[in-house]
This record gives sequence, structure tokens and C-alpha cells, in this order.
Amino acid sequence: MTTGAVTLRPAQAAILTYSGGQLAISAAPGAGKTFILEQLAVRLVEDLGVRPAEILILTYMRSAALNLKQRLTRTLAARGLTAFGLQTTTIHGFASSVIRRAAGDSDSGMLVWSEAERRKNLQEALLEWLEDPLHQQMWQAYGQRDGGGDEREDPQAVVLRLAEKAIAEAKQARLSEADFQVAVVDHHPALPALYRGYLARQQAAGAYDYDDLIREANAILATRDDHRAYHQRRIRFVLEDEAQDSTPDQQALIRWLTEPALGGSGNLVRVGDTNQAIMASFTHNSPRYFRAFCQACETSGRHMPMAESSRSALPVLAMANALVAFTAHHPDPVVREAFTGQPILPATAGKPNPSLLAPITWTFYEGARRDDAAAQEELGVLTAVRAFLRAHPTARAAVLVTSHKLRMAYAQRATQLGIPLQQGVSQGPSQRQCLRFLAHVLTFLSLPLEEPAASWRPLVEEWAQLCRTPWQNPRALRQFLARHPSDSLLFPLADLPPHRPEDFPAADYLALLSLCRGLRALLRVRHLPPGELFPSVALTLIDDPQAIAVAAKAAVIAQRKAASDPTIELDPLRRLADEVRTLAENTEDHRDLVPTPADTREATPGTLSVLTLHASKGLEYDAVWIPGLASAYMFPWDPDQVSFRDQAAFCLEQALRAPPGAPFDLAAARAAAQRLLVAEKLRLLYVGMTRAERALHLSGAGTSETLPPQVAQLASLCERVTP
Repeated sequence: MTTGAVTLRPAQAAILTYSGGQLAISAAPGAGKTFILEQLAVRLVEDLGVRPAEILILTYMRSAALNLKQRLTRTLAARGLTAFGLQTTTIHGFASSVIRRAAGDSDSGMLVWSEAERRKNLQEALLEWLEDPLHQQMWQAYGQRDGGGDEREDPQAVVLRLAEKAIAEAKQARLSEADFQVAVVDHHPALPALYRGYLARQQAAGAYDYDDLIREANAILATRDDHRAYHQRRIRFVLEDEAQDSTPDQQALIRWLTEPALGGSGNLVRVGDTNQAIMASFTHNSPRYFRAFCQACETSGRHMPMAESSRSALPVLAMANALVAFTAHHPDPVVREAFTGQPILPATAGKPNPSLLAPITWTFYEGARRDDAAAQEELGVLTAVRAFLRAHPTARAAVLVTSHKLRMAYAQRATQLGIPLQQGVSQGPSQRQCLRFLAHVLTFLSLPLEEPAASWRPLVEEWAQLCRTPWQNPRALRQFLARHPSDSLLFPLADLPPHRPEDFPAADYLALLSLCRGLRALLRVRHLPPGELFPSVALTLIDDPQAIAVAAKAAVIAQRKAASDPTIELDPLRRLADEVRTLAENTEDHRDLVPTPADTREATPGTLSVLTLHASKGLEYDAVWIPGLASAYMFPWDPDQVSFRDQAAFCLEQALRAPPGAPFDLAAARAAAQRLLVAEKLRLLYVGMTRAERALHLSGAGTSETLPPQVAQLASLCERVTP
């Protein structure tokens, strides 16, 4: 089916007949989840007359939300329609908006602690607890116990990690302080004090952490009928991406918005793939919620599988399907249900499946010791990658590994071998750069209009560095600025800017005029409250989503600090600029003002990406190498092969998940967790294989070729390569 310039596959065409109610979409890897969400939203607006502001699209990551909003804006604009008011956000972002509205207009804004800020406050609580000599003795006594972690790790880091896990679990279970103390009494003597200290600091700062947001939003929607009715009236359609990674709290939030019995519209579309659920280990994410939703929709004929995929060559799809089919015969009933059993089908319309560049291969590296074999595998894999990129200089390659330690080792060796690596996660400016530049702009905006030159030159010089387009001729720029006062550029007579000298590059001249237009627009809105002004500065002059998030967070912190001592006689905007400048200098405390987004950029042709299997989800490459498959520790088949590296954290987590006062069976909890982890490791391997478009290479290393059964099955289907 063809709609406009878009060719639809049969399942996609059926999905786009949706006009309301519940709909479950099971989408295979490469089936076009983002595309179908985009097309659904366009249909609602264009064909059904739904206002964009009545649509809420929930994504797992901020970068995915931004990407989808940009796509929708372009698609609707091409059809003469607007996307104004359409919400594409993470579920945490939406929860924040519910909380802010319930709190009313606040001068100080809403403060959400990043992970770095949470760790900093916990560390302060720990140091405070250790000031007591008795506590130091207790610390030393517990330090002799085997926590099951890395013996080389800093003991304080171990306890802080335990405390973070304990606080998150306690908040999820809504434990009282007394119940928390009972649950952790045998794990570490500092935990009750850290819990109290952390909550006290959080209350004093008026801050939320990410564990609070959805629960607080649920509490508002459950107890305040007026707010629930407002959001239900405003949001008529909810579209949820990555639904396989839902949590109980997320389920509840969506129910408050859409459940007809609670006043909702009943219009809910959930898109996901339980075969790619890889976030469940040691979290409350679980594919069972989306599976239950699919089963409920199946009974009413509103479950639509989207199984056709054009991402990978047919042999790659066959390998992924073979893993699913083999797992269906696992002796353990829990592991047997790791996958839904839905096979990936080749595309019948639209973009065709690519052809293989080379056969799918299996290589085993054998050595007298496991470490020697692993070193041979690392060198062999990267040598093959280098040869591939030389033969295919525009291809994108990836090595997918199971841990950050392996990722660093492979990346370091790749550099030594001269293999061009994909650049780091963030292409945009650092958070410190954003803050420093924001302070420059605020200082500039705080000056009287007739005196803007005081902060003019540093602002101009730093702007180009921030936008990653350095001035071509900084010396000519400085000379130009010295000859022309800022007002001649900001407010040129008859809209004619000063003449460009011959030695001043045209690109620099045009960039400077663009900066001046932005500053001129900001001068008109400098009266806005910081919560609106700071992000406006980032949006106007930097246009980077991470910079906008940093500016919004800085507005809250700077405004609160400025308000804490109103006796200082400074212009409010100048005072805020000083606070932001202090924030920028305080890099140790605020190096992670907002979470760094995952890298969802398309890989650069001719480069190698080295990343973990978890981080590869949502990405795709011409060729993929997955080493380490011979290790039953990394890819177990038997639940008894599963061991937990951090025994202390596992035991603490299970103790906090047990109902207060109920008998706790650690052995049963361990056995259940082992089964679930085997299932997730199988799905992780499935995700890794389905990242490959035109080449897939599997390998293992050891003292003998004794492979986990699922790996042996896959290896038997590959062309064997002798190292």
C-alpha cells in the first residue's frame, strides 16, 4: 500500500486504520517502530482532526523524543499542518510536568538531582556518620566481612552503591523508616543513617530524584481529581514506545491517563518488542507487563504484530530466528519463555533487505590459558575489522561486548592498530562550557543597552567554540570588534551592518551577524523568569538539546541560590550570572548537572564503534563482531551457571523486595533471579545479532571449544574460520 510518497507493508497499513481505543504493536528489530509512531500521529492529526496538543508520545530516551518531534514537525509541515503543542517526551519528563503544574508557578522552579548530585549527597551523609568514633569501629568490623564485590574497590564506593540501591528499592516499596531499618540491619550499619541523611538533604533542598518523579505524579493523579481531569481532557491519545521496558509505576501512570473507568479516553497505543527486553536485571523493568497488554488486546483483535524487517540480510534474520527457536526447547520453563516466538520476516514492500557482504562466520581462538586465548581473540577480531574497513571504506563496523571493561580494552587496542574509531558519545558542548557561556550571555543581558560592550568580546569568542565551528581568523575578528562597537552590530542603522574587511572571512562575518540576531532577540525577552530565559538562551544561540537541559537545570539552582541571600544588592540578572559562573567553576560538584544522553547518532562511515551489547540497542551497522561467546559466565544457558558479582547488593535488593515481616527465602530468590538473567542474556545476544545489516561475525575463546548450547547451535550454522 502506498500513502503519499510512503510505501507501507501490509501490517503497517493495517495499523494505520487505527482510530481509537487500545492497540498493541509487537515490532521486530528493524520493523520501523519510530516510523509507525510518526505515521500514526500524522494520521490522527491529518485524517481524524485530532489537535497536536491532544497527543502524548512517550519514549524511553530524551534523544529519541527529540528525534521523533523533529520528524513529526517536518512531516506535518510538508502537509501544511503544524505540530505545535504535540508532546514527545520521556515518561520521567511527563511526570515532571504533572508535578510542576500541581505545585503551581514557583519562583524557585523544580530541582531534580542527577546521579552525580545524588552520589554527592550520599557521600556527605556517609562522612558525617563516620565522624563518630563508634561508627568508625563499626565500619572497621564490617570491613572484614566478604561483600562479594571487587576487593580492589574503594570501601566507601561499595557502601555508596549499596545505599543507592537500598534507597531506590525502599522508595519503590514505599517502606517506612522502621521497615527499612529492619530490612537492612544485617547488611551494613551505615545504611539506616545514610537513608535518613539522604532524605533530610533532599527535603532541605526541595529536590526530587528520578526514583521520585513517576511515583509523585501518580500520587497527584490519584488524589487530586482536578489535576487528573485536566490531564485527561488535554491528552486524548497516548502513544508509548519501548513498552517492553515498562515498570509498575509507569503502568500506573499510563492507566491514570487513559483508563475509561478513571475518566480517561481509553486511547492507548503501545509499541514494543519483548524479544528485546534487556533492562530487567536488577531493576523493576519487565517485559511481562507489555506481554499481558498484548494478550489482552489479542482477545479483542487489537494486537498487530509488525514482523517484517528490512534492516538485515536474510541470513542474519535466519540466525536470530534460530536462536529464538532453539531457546523454545530450553529445559527450564522460565528460560523457555525468554522470547515470544515471533519470527522476523523479510520485507515485502518498501526498502528491500540488503545482501550479505560476506558469509556469517564463527571463529574459535584456543590457548593454553583462557587469558591467552582472549588476547588472541581481541587481536584476531580487530585485525578482521581493519581489513574489512580497508576493503569497504564507507562501511560502518561495530564490536559489541558484554562489559565496559572489555569495551575499553577493545577500543584501546583498536587505536593501537590504527583503526578509526567512532567519536565519543556527545558531539555537543560540555556541560561546563554551556554554563560558562550562559554566564557570559546573562552578564551581557544585564547591562544597560548603551553599555553592552563590557562582556562583548569574550561572549563572541567563546560562542564559536561552543558551537564547534571555530572562527577561521580570530585575529581579524578581534580587529573587527575593536573597530565596531557592539551596538553597530546589534542595532545596525537601516538594517545595514558594518562593511566586511577583505581580511575578515565571509564565513566568520555571516556567523557573527547570526550571533547578533540571536542576541538582539534575547535582549527583547530578558525580562522573562529564569526558567524561561535560560533555556531560551541555549535554544537561540546553541541549539543543542543537552545544552537546553543544562540551562533549565542551571536556572533552578541559580535562582534558589540567589534567593537564599536577598540582601546582596545586585541587579537580579547580574546576580544570576554570578551564580551560574560559580556553578561552572564548581566542576567537581556539578560535572553531571543533567544525565548525558546515550549515543543514538548514526555511525560515521569508515569507522569502528566499540560498545556494550546493552548500549547497541536501537543502532545498526554494516558489519558486527560479537566476541566472548564461549564464556558460559557471559552467555549462560544453565541457570546454575549464573553468579552475581556483587553478592552484597543482590542480597540487599532481595531483602528489600520481600514484604515487611514476611519470611525471606534467599535461596529461592537467587534461583528465580538466575532464571530471569539467563533469559535476559539470550535476549541480549539476539539484540546484538540484529544490529548487523550485511555482515555478522561471532567468536569465542578458551582452552577448549566447549560452548554454551545456544552458542554451539549458532556456530553450527556459520561458516567456520580458522584463526
